[in-house]
Amino acid sequence: MMRVRADDLSSVPGDSRLLRPAERRELCALHLLGSRREEWIRGRVAIRRAVARWIPHASRCRVHSESSGAPLVVGVDCTVSLSHDGLWFAVALAPGHALRIGVDLCRRVHTDRLAPILRRFTGRGVQLDPVVQWAALECVLKMRRWGIMALIGSDARVRRDGRRVLVHGIGPDASLHVIDRPEFVVVWGSEGQP
Repeated sequence: MMRVRADDLSSVPGDSRLLRPAERRELCALHLLGSRREEWIRGRVAIRRAVARWIPHASRCRVHSESSGAPLVVGVDCTVSLSHDGLWFAVALAPGHALRIGVDLCRRVHTDRLAPILRRFTGRGVQLDPVVQWAALECVLKMRRWGIMALIGSDARVRRDGRRVLVHGIGPDASLHVIDRPEFVVVWGSEGQP
């Protein structure tokens, strides 16, 4: 019951007129500038497009931010997760609120810089393709609403199993979906609420 979509939203300008009035008020309160402001706008547009494709009558939904900064869809009973890297966005949706979901999109241009980051956070370094490994760890953190610091000193291990990635050592084991593309990797998954 998960839908993942990676869109190149380069044709979407960072224009706040694309936002609903409540979204514009939230954007003003955040005081975001430049590329961060454009990413925020494009992320909200990507979520609303994904929701409208999934539930056509829900095209007037709004997207707000939870206190953690995670997106929250208002007007539709669903759970959402958003990831972006450059002009690429991924949205994961699930009906209702029984599932925690996560999605991470990571461009392959980051391959070389990820090995030292993975070593620092997991103490294990690179166990497989560093972009897949990073996206899997980020996905689990988003699913559980944990910050990156949860990886420090963890026994996090990531293993590839065909089109799935298995993550062990940071809470319950997680089995995630993975899509490899020449430009990026998308990893997404879900688990029941505790």
